[in-house]
Amino acid sequence: MRTKAFILGIIGFFFILSGCIWGVVSSLQESHDEMQQKQDQVATNIGRFQEAAVAVQDRRMQYIENVVEDLFHESVTEDYTLWIEELNTYQGLVDQVIETAEPLEELCVGQEYPDNKTVTSCDTYISNYETVMNYFVKDVEQFNTFINGYLELYGNENSQVTLYAIDSNRYSYLDINEDGIFIGKD
Repeated sequence: MRTKAFILGIIGFFFILSGCIWGVVSSLQESHDEMQQKQDQVATNIGRFQEAAVAVQDRRMQYIENVVEDLFHESVTEDYTLWIEELNTYQGLVDQVIETAEPLEELCVGQEYPDNKTVTSCDTYISNYETVMNYFVKDVEQFNTFINGYLELYGNENSQVTLYAIDSNRYSYLDINEDGIFIGKD
């Protein structure tokens, strides 16, 4: 009778041990699958984001050529409408970057991944998003500083000349990873 109880105890112990091992392995597999799913989402979203960021960089170069290089008080009356159109196009592309960045914020900011490709993608997202937003805000500030100077010198002779307004809640200097460096601002 004792041997039967002992054998049953050993069998029960192995069942409990097997259950614990299965639970741990199952939990590890679930964590692995969840991590893989997040990595796949980063890989999927980074392509769209990069395309949008490159489009902004290209538009910024056109903005510099078409607006910044021609910012003279004598040109305001003639070119102001063109400048506003350029800024509107520039802002539209920045809006696309903001839209494509939304899923990456949750996936990348404050997250750690074992895959180097995913880590690089997240680092690229942070760097490029800060750069795009900070350059845009800086460019608008510089444009508005120029327009302010024009308005101070010449008054508001032309009532259509105003500062370029942006929503400061949506467009502001970013330091996503809180490293104290605002890429593109300085």
